[in-house]
Amino acid sequence: MATETRSQDGCWSCRLRKKKCDERRPICTECMCLGLECHGFGTRPAWMDRGARQKAQAAKMKQKLAQLTKNRRSKQARAQEDCAVKQPPNSHTEGPKVQTDVAAASNGMLIDHESCSLPQTFGGTSQDEFAKSQGAAGHEEEIQNTIVADPLVSSGDSGSPTMFDDMTFLNGYHVPLASSGNSGFQASLEEMDFLSEQNFDLPNLESILTGSMHMAPSTAVVGVADDDLCSEYLLPESQVCTAYPLNGTSSCMLPITDMEDAMLLAYYMEKVFNWQFPFCSTPASGLSQGCFLWLMSKSRPLYLASFALSSSHKSHQRALADPSSKLRYEDHAGRYDVAREEFHCNWKAPKAADEVSMLACIVSFITSSLIHGDKVDWTCQLRAGTSLIAPWVTQARPETNSSPLKSPEESSRDFFISSIIRIDILSAINQDSAPALSHNYKELFKSAHPKFSLEAVGGCHNWVFEALLDVYLLRDWKKKTRAAGLLSLWELTSKATTIQVDLEKKIASNVTLLRQSKEELEQQKGRPLQSDQCQYEIYVINHTFACAVSVLLEVIVSGAYPQLPEVKQKAGRALEALTDIKDARLLEVVGWPLFVVGCVVEEERQGFFRQLLSGQMRNSVSLGGLLDLLEECWQSRVSGEVKDDNFDFSHLRFHKSRNVLIM
Repeated sequence: MATETRSQDGCWSCRLRKKKCDERRPICTECMCLGLECHGFGTRPAWMDRGARQKAQAAKMKQKLAQLTKNRRSKQARAQEDCAVKQPPNSHTEGPKVQTDVAAASNGMLIDHESCSLPQTFGGTSQDEFAKSQGAAGHEEEIQNTIVADPLVSSGDSGSPTMFDDMTFLNGYHVPLASSGNSGFQASLEEMDFLSEQNFDLPNLESILTGSMHMAPSTAVVGVADDDLCSEYLLPESQVCTAYPLNGTSSCMLPITDMEDAMLLAYYMEKVFNWQFPFCSTPASGLSQGCFLWLMSKSRPLYLASFALSSSHKSHQRALADPSSKLRYEDHAGRYDVAREEFHCNWKAPKAADEVSMLACIVSFITSSLIHGDKVDWTCQLRAGTSLIAPWVTQARPETNSSPLKSPEESSRDFFISSIIRIDILSAINQDSAPALSHNYKELFKSAHPKFSLEAVGGCHNWVFEALLDVYLLRDWKKKTRAAGLLSLWELTSKATTIQVDLEKKIASNVTLLRQSKEELEQQKGRPLQSDQCQYEIYVINHTFACAVSVLLEVIVSGAYPQLPEVKQKAGRALEALTDIKDARLLEVVGWPLFVVGCVVEEERQGFFRQLLSGQMRNSVSLGGLLDLLEECWQSRVSGEVKDDNFDFSHLRFHKSRNVLIM
C-alpha cells in the first residue's frame, strides 16, 4: 500500500490497537465492523497509561475478537446439527438445496442481495463454480484465523504492513475496503449479523445531522416485508429449522402454536407491559395494550421479541420466588436468536426506518438487557435505535393546536421514538460523553408543543431532560478544556449558574403544582380519578429527577465531596424526594436518581439505599444490581481508589465485565 500519514485523531480503540481510523462519529468504521466498543474521540481514557492498564485493555480487546469468532463458529455448528436432526423424512428433494444455502452461509460466502434471491441461491451454480467458492471460503477462514490469533500486532510505522489496513473483519468474513474511504463500507455492512454479535449497519449519522438525508412525507407503515421482498435475502441458518418459518406478510401474524406461547402472551399483557411502559395510561401516551397487541399482530420481529422478553421476565420472577430455580439465559436464547434473525431480515428491507415495529423491537431488546445484562449488549441496540430515529429527530416540527389527530401508527411511532430518546439521555450518565443527538433533542424540548413527549414514557417532563442535557454538555466542555489546559473556573461557574437558575425556577414551579395536585387528591377522599392520580405521579417523578440533576450539576462544578455544603444540601433534597415515594411501581422508574444521589451521599445516609434496594425493591427487575454498583462506588472511595476531586460517574461504566445501563 502507498505510504500515508497516520491520523493522530482516531478513536482511542484504534489508537490502542495502532490501527488506522476513519474517524467516523460517533462510531468509527473499524470498531463497528469488528464489533469492538469504540471509546470515542474525547478525553484520554484512564486505562491509556502506557502501562499495565493499557496492556490489560489491549488483551481484553484481543480476547473479545477471539470470543466473537468462537461464538459464531459454535452457532453455525449448532444450526447445521439441528437441521440434520430435524430434517423431515419427505424432504429429500428440497432438503439438499436448503442445506447448501446454510452451508454456504456458514462458510462465510458473501451473497449479493441485490442480484440473488433465495430460490436462486446456488440454484444455477455449476459444481466447479461451487467447489471454487468453497475453496475461497476456506481461504477466507484461514486468513480470519491469522487475524484473530493476534489482532493487536502491528507496526506503528507509517506505511508498514498492518492488519485490517486494507480489509475489514466481519463475523468471519474479510471484506476489502476501497482505498478512497467509505465507498465499500456500506456494502460490507450489508453482510453483518445484526445484534447477534454486536454488529449492525447504520445510515451515515453525519449526513442525517447535516440534513442531506430526507424522510418520505408518508406516515410510518406498520407491517413486515412482502413475500417477494423477503425472498431477496438469504435465509438465516437459525431459521431453517425453526418453529417460526418465514411466511412473509399476513393479515394476522399471531401463530399461537402451543400452550406455552399462549401463556407467555397472557403473561406479557398482564405483567410485562405495565412494567415496561408504566405511564401508558396517561392522556399524553400514544400507546395502549390494545395498540401494542395490534402492532404485534402485524410484526413478526416484535411478536417474537415480546415473547422472548416475557419468557425471561417470568423466569426472573420465578427465580426470585424459588431459590432452587435459576435464571439462565441459555433457556431463552433460542427465542432471542429467532427474534434477532427476523429483525435482521426486516432491518435490511427497504424503508426499514418507517417500520414502527423496528423501534418497538429495539426498545424490547434494550429492556431485556436489564434481565440478561451479561449476555445482551444494550449499547449496540441503542446505537441502532438512535440511527433510526435521527431523521425524525432532526426534521421534526413542533405540534400546533390545529394539528390533525394522529393515526395509531403515528402515535405508536412517536411513543417509541420518545422511548429511545429517554434511554439515550439517561444512559449517558456513566458513559464518556453526552448523546450524539443532544443538540437536536434540546431543540425538540424547547417547543411549547413538542412532537415527542417523554412524560408518556417515563413520567418525567421534557424540561427535566433539557436541563440534564445542559449539564451533560457542561461536563463534556469541562473535560475538553481541562485536557487542553484551558479550563477557566470563572467560566465554568458562570455556565453552571445559568443552568442552575433556570433549573431551580422550574423545580419551584413543579413543587407548586405538586402541592396543588396532592390537595385535589385528598379532597377526593381516597377515590381519586385515574387522570388526577397520574398527573400527581408525574409531578413526583419530575421533582425527583430534577433534584438529582441539580446534584449532578453541583458535582461537576465542585467535585463529589459529600461533606461540601452545596453537595450536601442538594443531595439531601433529592434524598428527601426519594424517601417520599412509597409506591413500588414509581420506584421502578427512578433508578437514575437513585444511582446519581446514592454515589455522592454521606456514609451515614447510605443505609437508606441498602434498606430500600435489599428490602422493598429486592425483587425489582429494573433496579437489579444497582445496590452492588453503589457498594462498589462507596468502597472505591473509602479505599482511595477514586478521589472525590476527580470522581466521575464514568468510573462506574463497567461492572462485572459488562457495560451498565442506568435508566
